Amino acid sequence: MDSKRVNQEIRAVVRPALKARGFSVFTERTAWRHAPGRIHVVNFQSFNDYLATGVGCTTFSFALNLGQWLTCVPPDDSRIASRKGLLAPQEYHCHLRLHPHRSIDQRELERRDIWYIDANGSYLASAVKDARDVILGAGLAWFDRWSSDAAVDALLRESASVATDGTDVGGGLGSPARDAVHGYLLRSMGRIDEARGKLSSALERLRAIEASVRSPRAKAAPSAFGRLAADVADLA
Repeated sequence: MDSKRVNQEIRAVVRPALKARGFSVFTERTAWRHAPGRIHVVNFQSFNDYLATGVGCTTFSFALNLGQWLTCVPPDDSRIASRKGLLAPQEYHCHLRLHPHRSIDQRELERRDIWYIDANGSYLASAVKDARDVILGAGLAWFDRWSSDAAVDALLRESASVATDGTDVGGGLGSPARDAVHGYLLRSMGRIDEARGKLSSALERLRAIEASVRSPRAKAAPSAFGRLAADVADLA
């Protein structure tokens, strides 16, 4: 058993189903779909020896990660790659994230957010098929649930960093990263006063963090938040 066999099974079983539903950019373990206002990401996460030992699974096992990138948020060109001329953020870059659970029982592993693959590969076909079914069921429903800007706006006003459906919004209420995302979303919705407040708050907090970690002896360097500062100024 090796990772190549897992990749082959994913390519044979999952990729055709995703292609039929609008996903058009693929690597061995990740797929992207470009929808209005969103980039949808499906990722099969592998495990190195250290992680597999800690989790209690094999290196052939996998987790399923889903992400939604809000295209109204300007990308950081230094960390977001493009594929086939299209923006292709990794799942961990996304503004909304979900880690679905398998629907099959596997006695070898209690954790349900990981699909267990044994060393002989006897679980491979059933595990990959289940992951595909989870994507096509709960996964596509999750993408649809947050396709509305109004729904995401309401979500970002909640206090929890993880919603009741498992959606991770990337920070608690009032965190600078969350305020920045919310501000850009509000800007795209035409709610300029609210957008200005959120983006300004994010900028102030990020600058404070930057100043707190800078060595007193270090020479002043250009701020890493030039784009955000320019966008705040544009809304003034």
